[in-house]
This record gives sequence, structure tokens and C-alpha cells, in this order.
Amino acid sequence: MEDPLDTWIESQRILSILEESDSEEGLSDNDDVDEENHVSVCTQPSDTEQLEKNVNLKLTRTKCGVDVVDELSATYDVSRNSNRWPLTIFYAMLNISAINGLIIHRMNNNKPKEKRRHFLKSLGLALFSNHLKNRQNLNRLPREMRKRIRELTGDSTEEPTAKIPNARKRCQICPTKKDRARNETCRGCDKYICPEHIIPFCSDCVNNEDTNQFC
Repeated sequence: MEDPLDTWIESQRILSILEESDSEEGLSDNDDVDEENHVSVCTQPSDTEQLEKNVNLKLTRTKCGVDVVDELSATYDVSRNSNRWPLTIFYAMLNISAINGLIIHRMNNNKPKEKRRHFLKSLGLALFSNHLKNRQNLNRLPREMRKRIRELTGDSTEEPTAKIPNARKRCQICPTKKDRARNETCRGCDKYICPEHIIPFCSDCVNNEDTNQFC
């Protein structure tokens, strides 16, 4: 299936060639006339005929452009049902801006065959990526949604595990068969530990550099 945008660009090129050829033919009618011994009589179309020709050319060019824009907008449309005409105009401006953005992107990056779907996907993600990054740290969002946001934004950091206050879990150092449930955690790695693996320090030793290597 041909790209409607490419078809419209090709039609504009053909129209410009036809207009140039018509103007060259009109100038070449009197090339062989000797102006010294003869009176040149130019038979030109009437003003009405020329006006109709110009109107037809303009109509063809404008109609083709409008049809292409309507077709492209209908393929990937951002509009929603609304009774507010300013909002409808805003949606139309977004559709036209996306079409113009694709044309400029293809010309600036020398990518005439880039798919419009890929361009719009990259454009949309770039526009709301900052908003997603702000929402990915909201604890009230479901965990799966926050994970999906990290995948879209390319954030490889893992979500920290939420610590429930006064929660009791099995000691993560003791063997499973001992089944010692405690609510104390290590200050360094947040592992649940039982009294057997707790090393007590006084307040003076906690601030000592030699003691910090054990924390």
C-alpha cells in the first residue's frame, strides 16, 4: 500500500513540471517572428479561460492536500468525542502537527522511508516521558504499573521493597528448620535477624570508624 504522503508530494512535483512546461510553450510561440518587417499578433486565451485554468490548478492542488491530510489524520487520530469546538480544533491541530513533524523529521534526518507509526510512537513517548518518571515513584500506584513505567522509560533500577513496621519474619541467617521469627533488622542490609546474630554496640562505639566496618 502506497503512503498517501508520498503520493501527495509526487503530485505536487508533477504539477510544478506541468506549469513550467506551459509557461515555456507560451514563450516559444513568437521565437521565429521577425519583428522588423512584420507585426506580431499573439493569440492568447481570454482572461476568463486563463482564470479558469488557474482556478482548476489551485483547486486540484488544494483538494489533493486536504484529502491526504484527512486520510493521514483518520489513520492515527488523537481526537475524542467532544461538544466543545475549541477542543475539536485543538485535536485537529495536533493531528496536523504530527504530519508536519514527520515531513520535517524525514527531511532533516534523510529518512524518506521511515514508518509513520514508529515516528508517532517515539514522539508520544518523548512528550510524556518526564510525566511517567514523576509517577513511577508514587507508592499508591500498583506495583505492576510502576514496573511497566520503568520499562517504558528505560529505568533499570529495581523498585525498593517496602518495609512494613513491626513486621515479623524468619531470621534470614539461621537455617530454615530453626524458624525464628523476629522483627529486628540489620541496619546495613535490612535483613531480618535473631538475637543470636545481633552484635551489640554502645552509643560511643557506633560513631567509631573501626566499628563502622562491621555495620
